[in-house]
Amino acid sequence: MIPQAGQQPSYNLAAATLLALFRIFCHGTPGLSRGFGPKDLPLPRAQQEECIHFVINKLEGQGFIHPTNKAHMTERVCDLLGRLTLTAKDRKLLLAIFSHVGDGS
Repeated sequence: MIPQAGQQPSYNLAAATLLALFRIFCHGTPGLSRGFGPKDLPLPRAQQEECIHFVINKLEGQGFIHPTNKAHMTERVCDLLGRLTLTAKDRKLLLAIFSHVGDGS
């Protein structure tokens, strides 16, 4: 049994919502197309940064990032991709896309 906050019922609603969302996150529900797996969780920050630097290096190699805009564009790309909290699936997609940049494919 979960203790109730009799004087403040909004706490009861918050606790019930938290428990319901936690169950959805951990196990999925029949209403969802699938549950959550390891590929849906954010990568460790070091792996996210490695992927971001790969993208930046490819953009530099293609001349999109060049000496006159390097600081600004590197900051913008890091900011954009850093806000995504990349998952393993995201990383795989970005690496696949940017692996083809500049190889004639």
